[in-house]
Amino acid sequence: TRVKDFSRMNDKQVVFINSEGEKLKKAWRWKLQGEKDFIIRQRLEDMGLKISKQKLSSMWKRPFYCGVIVNSLLQEEPILGNWEPMVSIEDFKKLQIRGKGRTTIKYDSDSQNVNRPLARFLICAKCRNYLTGYENKKKRLHYYKCNVCKGATFNAITTKASKEQGLNDDFFELLAFYKLKDDFKEAFKKHLHLYFNSLNEETNSILENLEITIKHLEDVHKRFQLNYLKNEGIDHQVFLEEKQRMESEILEKQTKLFEVKSQLSNPQLFVDDALEIACNLHVCWQLGDWATKQRIQRTVFPDGILIDPVKRCYLTKNTNPFFIRTRNVSSIWNDRIKEKVGKIADQSSLVAGIGLEPMTFGL
Repeated sequence: TRVKDFSRMNDKQVVFINSEGEKLKKAWRWKLQGEKDFIIRQRLEDMGLKISKQKLSSMWKRPFYCGVIVNSLLQEEPILGNWEPMVSIEDFKKLQIRGKGRTTIKYDSDSQNVNRPLARFLICAKCRNYLTGYENKKKRLHYYKCNVCKGATFNAITTKASKEQGLNDDFFELLAFYKLKDDFKEAFKKHLHLYFNSLNEETNSILENLEITIKHLEDVHKRFQLNYLKNEGIDHQVFLEEKQRMESEILEKQTKLFEVKSQLSNPQLFVDDALEIACNLHVCWQLGDWATKQRIQRTVFPDGILIDPVKRCYLTKNTNPFFIRTRNVSSIWNDRIKEKVGKIADQSSLVAGIGLEPMTFGL
């Protein structure tokens, strides 16, 4: 109401997504793909947006970002706002459910153990809580356990003494069922090239920001050295330490810039690597480190996998549409030949297949 030109006055508040908002919108997408907060913060910083871990953690819980107003003083129930949301209400709810699934761990466990990659990824079909992992140090055996349901303890690794196959081996067989068949390699390559081109928009933004940051750091470094030469009173040791810190920071950004430029200039390398993973999905998961296993798991099954504590079988509640498509069409292509999948009960055929647009593969 304080504008002088009344023709430009708006009778209601307008909330829109600015350049920073577009970056945060990408952060929501990465989070839904299962990316860790510290990696998301690093990506945002590469794009020129610094955000604290507390602020980022708080963002995941605020309905404002899915276009919903929640204020007990103004209204009794949540209502839809009149602004463009960064994330859909459905996806926002998924993240809240994923966060609530965490339970107190009753065993000494490190959640990033390569022998227990399915910890906090498998979900008990009975109580909907995440399974945790622990090690029996006497027997040197690894287990998954639901901390709510009695008797819901599973071997992680198959042993000679165990009657049941370990869940890691069951998951290996499940991934083998979703690997890319040879018939789809050429089609997959075309989709990957389209996807690579869409990624370039994001990468170019990171590239531009890194170049600006390096130029700024180099200017600061030059001014610092000139100030030292003009002021002989500055302690020489302090000067050397600060100079080394600045040069290390510049080198770090230059290394990052080189990596980003390499990504832009080697699309075929990107395509070949992704194709290798898709064709050998189960093998890459088995041989990978903890972080690689997590990325593959969350790419194929974004919301984790349910496991029946009684029948001890997997129930895939949500699967990446890309892998559903390759599996289903491959079955038709091979005259509906049934493949042995082990103890797997698949419910994901209810999910719609992809169209012709490039999908977010995520590996």
